[in-house]
Amino acid sequence: MKLVRHLSPTGPAYAALQPDGSALEVAGDPLTGALAHAMT
Repeated sequence: MKLVRHLSPTGPAYAALQPDGSALEVAGDPLTGALAHAMT
């Protein structure tokens, strides 16, 4: 799996590149395990 870090309107975000070239959003920071948003 390849990860892409990009900037979103709310700050840094991550996506996982898929074999077909699409990208799926990754919740939180996959490098530290921290969630990006507090769960309510």
